Amino acid sequence: MSTGYLINGEDIENVFESFSVEEQTACQVNSSALGESSCFMVGGTSIKTGLGKVFPTSAGNYIGGANSCGSFMVNGIPVDVALKGCRPIGLPLMEITSASTKYVNRVNGQTWVCDTPSVAQGTRLSHDPKVLFVELQGGGGGGAGSGLTGCSGGGGAGGYAFKAIELQEGDYIKIVVGNGGAAGGQDANGGGGEASVIYASSGQAVVTCYGGAGGNARSDKSADGGSAVGGDVNVTGGSGGGKESSGVGINGFEITLPKPENTIWVKTSVGGGTSGGNNYGGGGGASVFAKGADGNSRETPSAPGSQGSGGAGAGFQSFKQSAGTAGGCGICKLYY
Repeated sequence: MSTGYLINGEDIENVFESFSVEEQTACQVNSSALGESSCFMVGGTSIKTGLGKVFPTSAGNYIGGANSCGSFMVNGIPVDVALKGCRPIGLPLMEITSASTKYVNRVNGQTWVCDTPSVAQGTRLSHDPKVLFVELQGGGGGGAGSGLTGCSGGGGAGGYAFKAIELQEGDYIKIVVGNGGAAGGQDANGGGGEASVIYASSGQAVVTCYGGAGGNARSDKSADGGSAVGGDVNVTGGSGGGKESSGVGINGFEITLPKPENTIWVKTSVGGGTSGGNNYGGGGGASVFAKGADGNSRETPSAPGSQGSGGAGAGFQSFKQSAGTAGGCGICKLYY
């Protein structure tokens, strides 16, 4: 919608980035003189007051770059103001929560997420960002099934990565979200989780979050969590517990967003799935987003893994074989 504030006939919000006052407060962003200075007024009021919008300073030396505008001066100095789509601050835009392949396309200054590369179709992202923060999670491994002579282990969680990505005009990235591993059937290992990957338009993998390993049937052996490579932050998923053992959790950590205000995301600790002990299956490993599934039954456990965590191993019941539970599907979260 047109704001009525024009620059060379172009609406100001199509030229410069803007945030609501609520977004500025929640995500901490420096406001430029363009919105607040008495040098720039329409109808006797500042642009910020008139629109209820904050026009932020540029990203400077961070991703998105310095976007000082020589067309506007304060005391002879060009106003430092961010161009449209060039000032990520950590606003959540979209989650991809199912195993799928999506493309983030930059077309004619607009940013779209759809099933096809290089087209302006699907879901248009708020702010039309050319700079994105991305969280990516690999799929969790499935828990193993029990046999006639013993219980089994849980699956490992997928790896996690955080990445800041800049799209050029006419370019795209491809995002593949991996599925969780299948539950192990009677006396069978769980399936491994699939990797989640971000590819450049050239086909090169930019970020890879490997899936967790499947649980082991009737074994004390743990199932490895998946690693991650290519991210600005990379975290290995928690390993699944062997039979009668809990899965491994994820320790809390912090991500400092690459923007001038140094906003910090705090990721809290997440526990591995528990095991009921004697003749119970092993718990799944924790992902950054979700607790591992609990080995809470001497038959098939009550729940699968979620958001990349590991499934649980099946428990042992005399003269009975039971399946484990599946690992959680990976996930991708997009932010501006």
